[in-house]
Amino acid sequence: MLIIQSEQCVLLEDLILQGVDLINLNIYLQNHCLIGIKKRKSMQPHLLQVPIQLFLPKRISHTTQQQGTIKRYTGSEIQPLFRQIRFLWHDVQIFVRGPATRIFHLHFAQRWSFAFNRNAQLVRQLKLPTFTPKNDVPFIDPENSSIHNCSIRVLRQWPVVLRSHTLLHNFCELIRSAKSHIYVEHQYPFHNITLTQVMIDALNYNKNLRLLIVCPIKTDLPSGMVGSMLDISQDDIDKHLQMLYNTAPERVGIYGIVRQEPTSKVIKSVYIHSKLMCVDDEVMCIGSANQDNLSFYKSSEICINVYHHAIVKETRIRLMEEHLECKCNDISVPQIMSLFQISAELNYQNLETIGTLNGRVFALAPKERQKYIVKTINYPNPLVKMLYKLGFENYILEYKDRKDRAKSLPRSKL
Repeated sequence: MLIIQSEQCVLLEDLILQGVDLINLNIYLQNHCLIGIKKRKSMQPHLLQVPIQLFLPKRISHTTQQQGTIKRYTGSEIQPLFRQIRFLWHDVQIFVRGPATRIFHLHFAQRWSFAFNRNAQLVRQLKLPTFTPKNDVPFIDPENSSIHNCSIRVLRQWPVVLRSHTLLHNFCELIRSAKSHIYVEHQYPFHNITLTQVMIDALNYNKNLRLLIVCPIKTDLPSGMVGSMLDISQDDIDKHLQMLYNTAPERVGIYGIVRQEPTSKVIKSVYIHSKLMCVDDEVMCIGSANQDNLSFYKSSEICINVYHHAIVKETRIRLMEEHLECKCNDISVPQIMSLFQISAELNYQNLETIGTLNGRVFALAPKERQKYIVKTINYPNPLVKMLYKLGFENYILEYKDRKDRAKSLPRSKL
């Protein structure tokens, strides 16, 4: 059986860091759970850095001790060759501290054991030694954060050993429990047909339920026959998202995030790598699992349900404020969805008439809008992708600008 290892976490004694960038959820668990969201004063815009020296790798050595200080290598010294990643990225992370991380420790130990013995029964019986928490170490409140008492639920899935579909069941139950709204940020949203049908049934049953999805305009999945054979097709995502939109167009919003470079006017997609779903501002599911067949049936994944109104609401609002570039704290969910719709419509009209954008939101439904933005954004093929990583983008754009200027000049001046 094909097994994909998809967990994205780092285990440091009793700490777990899962995911990357954007949101810091500091969770302390002992007899109860404390969560703090670090409030950053300003969201960093998705901007490309100025290219640095190409093909001039610096010498990299191990971390060394010099005169009592540790020398650490950062930035270009870590990736001397492929150090210019030319893509705009959006992601979410969660930080866990305390005895709850024992579940992650157990999962790592079982994965390590299974890699050598391939005996699922022995792996399921594996137990960790007794662990004494460091109660004398105080929990440090991060700067500009808010701490709340709450509870979490850790869900893990491993088809070969655990033989369950925990995560698919969890997503379905969260959707069925929704009363007012669902906010989804996912890399491969509703790729799974079962999850899509559950969402359609919920929209048909509850006429007050609203669904807002933020996802990549175009993913890295194959399409056509290759995608269908591998069961990881981009076509399935597009089809299922249109099914959701057609179920209740007035209550479903599907959007991608773009950014236009100020000088070249090139429009680039912000790749949504998040795996997040907020339901009614009461529960939030975050982790490594996508909403695709690979994550639900073949991959080993870990997710966390966070049950706390203030934490879930603040997370949703901060993400929406970043996408809309405006304050959304005192605005209801229907009004926020209207802002998404208005911003996307203005972007479409401006792009059609004057070729510029006023915001970052672009609608991916109805289908005509999705096709339009896919043709408009600068999304490189695999070869150009590698050239972008090497920092060739500015040279390519400069060559195109010179070529365009040469075409616009009269022949007498050439």
